Amino acid sequence: GCRHYQRACKLRAECCNRLFTCRLCHDEAVTSHGMDRYAVRDVLCMRCGTLQPVGKYCRSKECEGQCLSIPHCPGRHRPEPTDLLGV
Repeated sequence: GCRHYQRACKLRAECCNRLFTCRLCHDEAVTSHGMDRYAVRDVLCMRCGTLQPVGKYCRSKECEGQCLSIPHCPGRHRPEPTDLLGV
């Protein structure tokens, strides 16, 4: 996770093809543009390193279907749409 959200994956930003734990981390690191959180199609499991389509559970045999999303930090921010997709 990061200081904004707790999760077990990184999001691949379609805008720059880089991995970030959340859109806020992207926007702090990349000042030339903002991340379109609706465009996220791939996530990287931080347990096993598997890049995969957005989903609630890791698809690798190593993780045996462990959940990629952990509830967001209470009181920090509202859940991102990717959280609602199970990421």
